[in-house]
Order: sequence, then C-alpha cells, then structure tokens
Amino acid sequence: MAWSLEQLDGYVRYNFGAIALLEELRTAGFRYKTVHRFHFSPAEGGACWRALDDQRGDITIYRGCEPGAVAHELGHGFHESIRGSRDEFGEDYAEAIRWFTEQRIGPSSWCERFKSQSRDRAILDACDFDWHTFVSRLQSGIIFPTQ
Repeated sequence: MAWSLEQLDGYVRYNFGAIALLEELRTAGFRYKTVHRFHFSPAEGGACWRALDDQRGDITIYRGCEPGAVAHELGHGFHESIRGSRDEFGEDYAEAIRWFTEQRIGPSSWCERFKSQSRDRAILDACDFDWHTFVSRLQSGIIFPTQ
C-alpha cells in the first residue's frame, strides 16, 4: 500500500513549515541540521531522526506517521546543533519545534493532546508556549535547562 497524496502533502507542508521556523532561528544566530534524505518505511510507526554528521541527518517516515512528526524530527536536528550532542532535553526541543510549526500552519489535534500531557514540555513551559519568548530566551541562554 502506497502513501496517499494527502499524506505526502502533509509531510511536505510540515517540512517547509519547520524549515521556515528554523531559518528564523538561524537569523537569530542558531544553527540547525538539514535533512539529507527522507526514507519511507512500510512498517507501522511514527518518524525517526538519524544524525549523519554535524550538519545533516535523515528522517525515516513509517506508515501511519502524523505529518507533524516531520517537524518534531527536524527539532532533534536543531537540538543537536545548539546543545552539541544528545541529552535528556532532546524530546523537549523537538516538541517545541513541532508546537511552533503547528501554530503557524494550523494546529492539529496533536496540540490539544500535547498540552494535556506533563512530559517533554520543559522548553515550552519555560517560554510559556510563546515563540518570541522562546527566541529571546535562546539568545539570552535562559531557556537551556541545566543538565
């Protein structure tokens, strides 16, 4: 069974939405990793980021993956770029990038589900779910949770 055009369109929209967001962060002085290649797997699941080097990574998209997961995976590349390595805040940064992307292109039902959970929210809680606060705290160093 192939992916539908609607599914593929969703992945593309979230990819471009997240890239636009990350480009704003680049303008603010932060790097992010780009996607070298998208892989599509027939197995059920979400999406997965795999760093290739200090500038890029691959994203595997599994059958049943929500389009917003692409923004989440790009968030992992951003986190690795600004933190220098993987650490316990990777999911929090990835969810923040997805949250802000969703707010820009039109929130999905994921946003309500996410707001009601208590995990992977450290970054968004630190900036009160506000993009401008997120950027200014990144620039000041306030938003980085201590390890």
